[in-house]
Formats: sequence, C-alpha cells, structure tokens
Amino acid sequence: MNTVAAILSAAEIATVSQLLGRVHASFKDDLKDDKLNGYFSDLAVRADGLIVAIKKSTAPLNMDEADSKRDTTIRNFFTVVEASLVSLVDGEAEEGKKVLEIMNKYGRKITGEKLLTESAHIESMLKDLSTAEMQSALAKIHCGKEYFAQLTADEEAFKALQVQNNSASQEVSGAKSATVLKKELREFLNSTVLPYINAMTTIDADKYSRFSAEISREVRSANENARKALNAAKALAETPKFKS
Repeated sequence: MNTVAAILSAAEIATVSQLLGRVHASFKDDLKDDKLNGYFSDLAVRADGLIVAIKKSTAPLNMDEADSKRDTTIRNFFTVVEASLVSLVDGEAEEGKKVLEIMNKYGRKITGEKLLTESAHIESMLKDLSTAEMQSALAKIHCGKEYFAQLTADEEAFKALQVQNNSASQEVSGAKSATVLKKELREFLNSTVLPYINAMTTIDADKYSRFSAEISREVRSANENARKALNAAKALAETPKFKS
C-alpha cells in the first residue's frame, strides 16, 4: 500500500484523512476491529485539529483584505468630495469645501498607516463628519452620504474581524501550527494506521482485502492529484512571460 506523500499540503492531508475515515465507517460493522476503530477515532481528532489550525493561519490574510477594502473606500470618498468642488449643482461646491477641510486633517495618507493607527484616524474622521452640519453637507454632495456609510461599515467590519482574531489567538496560544500538525498527521497515517491495515490484510485477507483496497485507492488518488497540481504549478512558473 502506498504511503501518504510528503508533497501533500496541510489541507490535502486533512481531506484525505477525512476520506479514509469515511471508508472506515462503511466497513466498520463488518470488520469489528476495536484497535482499528481507535486509530480512526484518533485520526478524526487529528484531522479536525489540523483544519482548525489551517483556518487560524488565514486570519492575517483576512485582516489585510478588510484593510484593503476600507482603503479603497477612503480613496473613493476623497475623490467624490474633491469632485464636488467643481460641481455646477447649486451649493454642492460650498458644502464640499466644508467636508474636504475636515477630511484633509487626516488625508489620504492614512491608508498607508499601521492598521491600528489607521483605525484610530478613520474613527476620528467619521466622528468629525457625524455632526449635524457635516451630515447636511454630505447630503448635498453626490454619493457623499453613501461613501460615509460605506466607510463606517468597512471600519466596523475591520474591528469585528480584529476582535475575532484576537480572541482566536488567545484560544490557540501555545497551540501547534498547521505545519507541525500536518507533519504529525502524515506520520500517524504512514507509521501507524496504514501499516496496521497492511498487517491485518496479510493475516486475514478475506476480511480486510476490500477495505484495504479502498484505503489504498484513496491514498493513491490523493498522491496523484497532489503531484499533478505540483507539476502544473511548476509548468506555469516556467512558462515564458512576454510583455504586451
């Protein structure tokens, strides 16, 4: 029986572990093997732990995406307000000057600040723009109120994600990384689960051969798919890039 290849990613190892668990579940009643049941219970716990670790490792990326979204809104907000200065609509230019004076206290440069500093400045700017006078001015600027509302929503979403990530970090403080859990799960499969299935198939082929064949098929398929993905990535990286 093939072993689980080292080229599999953490997500792929977690997935194949779950697939093997489903195969075992379909044969469990026929095999009646308590030791094997214990191995697969352990496998399920390890796979679930790896999946949680993978999700935690994506948190910084999600923060960057949320920050990028609010940065785009800030730039567009400035553009809309600046455009109002040349508006021919009665009163819009005058109101635009009032709003822009407030926004220029912070400037577009806040999009390049550290995350927490940017949040503080965004919240301060939104507070300054929340007065009755500024809300009235924004209402006279084309899309002014809409961009104010959008930036408010983007900042709230960013803060909520920050709280969520901080809470998750505290929960997994000292926990193993996805890389470590992936290695341990692969070793558990290759040194414990699969060798036991091989041994039992040799001892009692009539009882274990179909189960063993299904397990082997899933492992082989996972290895082949990972290898194809790796080769495709290499081919893409080696493809000459021509300037248009």
